[in-house]
Amino acid sequence: MIPAWIQVMCIAMLPVIETRGALPLGILAYKLPTFVAFAASVIGNLVPVPFIYLTLPIALRSLERVSPRFHAFMQTYFHAVKEKHRKSFETASAVAIFVFVVAPFPGTGMWTATLLSVLFGIPFAVAFPAIALGVLVSALAILAVTTGGIALF
Repeated sequence: MIPAWIQVMCIAMLPVIETRGALPLGILAYKLPTFVAFAASVIGNLVPVPFIYLTLPIALRSLERVSPRFHAFMQTYFHAVKEKHRKSFETASAVAIFVFVVAPFPGTGMWTATLLSVLFGIPFAVAFPAIALGVLVSALAILAVTTGGIALF
């Protein structure tokens, strides 16, 4: 049997779910102590960052060899995204990445922020602290909502 805290860590690593789903699940379903659920979800959410950051450029180069048409399509798409958001990321890249992680909207979070960091060429030394701080602040907000909800009901 896999310990509940490891399950929460693994769930936090998943795209879309991330800490937003793993932390409440750890507290409500697995009945983990609040600190354990919090730590497991934050750490689990941060584990994929270096792997995404290091492997995405390799995957994109491989894509160019395997499917030149799809690669050309993706290049066009990435170019449009870069042009649309270039000023925001050039002037305040770390702040923009932080806000992107913290924003509670579909399609935002650690996975997308890491992809954007690679896309915009933000150095890992700048991107990782911004992503980590964003995950931490986001987790604190989720913790407040979760524990507040428990207190109300």
